[in-house]
Amino acid sequence: MKDKKNDSGNSMIMGMCIGLSVGVAIGVATKNIPLWMPVGMSVGMLFGLALGSEKEEDNNDKSNKE
Repeated sequence: MKDKKNDSGNSMIMGMCIGLSVGVAIGVATKNIPLWMPVGMSVGMLFGLALGSEKEEDNNDKSNKE
């Protein structure tokens, strides 16, 4: 069984990295990196938070069925 403490922030980190990459790419394309870098990171963190809470709900449902 996995330790829940180690798995709790992984989706937030992944979302932040993906959002930062997309934000920098948009910033380079529009020549406005200082605007798009934090916007991309924020949006990525929101997606990571949503994904993490969805995973947590799935884990709770599975443990309640057992």
